[in-house]
Amino acid sequence: MVSSRLSFTESLHSDIRQEFYGQHEAIAQAMHLVLPGLPLVGVLLHGAVGGVLGLTVFILGYYLMPYAWFATHGSRRV
Repeated sequence: MVSSRLSFTESLHSDIRQEFYGQHEAIAQAMHLVLPGLPLVGVLLHGAVGGVLGLTVFILGYYLMPYAWFATHGSRRV
């Protein structure tokens, strides 16, 4: 079980991310729908620079979501 006190470096470990996304399936499904489209939208709106920015947001969103979730929700569980 993922601890409610998750440090930034702990949130970067793959086993923590897998466990988090396993426990929060709705978040995982939303991310599967939204995040892959960000680079495409970026390319359509701003060309190559937008594509790079969209890809950056995609990667940061995937890796930092467990940390952001527990930082904003504290010890509450969903």
